[in-house]
Amino acid sequence: MEVYQHGGASDKWLDIGGRRMRWVVVSGLLALSCACAWSASFDCTKATLPIERQICSHAGLSLLDEELAETFSMRVQEEGAVAQSVSQLRASQRAWVRSRNTCKSAQCLEQSYERRIAELACMDGPALASAIGVSTCASATLRRMDHEPEARDPASKQTWEEWRTARADKCLKEGQAAGGAPGWQAASALLCEVKATQERLARP
Repeated sequence: MEVYQHGGASDKWLDIGGRRMRWVVVSGLLALSCACAWSASFDCTKATLPIERQICSHAGLSLLDEELAETFSMRVQEEGAVAQSVSQLRASQRAWVRSRNTCKSAQCLEQSYERRIAELACMDGPALASAIGVSTCASATLRRMDHEPEARDPASKQTWEEWRTARADKCLKEGQAAGGAPGWQAASALLCEVKATQERLARP
């Protein structure tokens, strides 16, 4: 599986055989809040950069890092038959890593990861011809957009939560009305939610 290194200016790429293990939280370690380290897509015991240590110490960021690594790996596999496409994909990922490393807060990192995951998930390719691919793209896009209002105005959280609940109910019905296999109904519902959110965010 191909993953990216986080460290330094070299930003080297490695092709690592075998499977990566997902992070596991041992309940007894949760009490050690200061010593608790979450697993990311890289070995947290070898983290040296401040940005790496911040990711390893934050459960949400660690999960996003893991998700990004998996999404990137899938894109590389899809583009594997075209060497130039893979080279461009790697270059764009290195550029993203440099941009991410300028973040000074967990919120900045979270937004950076969510934007990049959405970009990778929504790239043109075979995946977008499937219900799973469409749903993956729509879910990543929706998550990114859903965090925008609260980032701008934390006081609006409850209002947006109520609106999202109504949005989900409405779009679920639209997805079912669209017909087709259950997977495509779910994809249609998510696309409905993305469109509704785009329209809501565009309001003055």
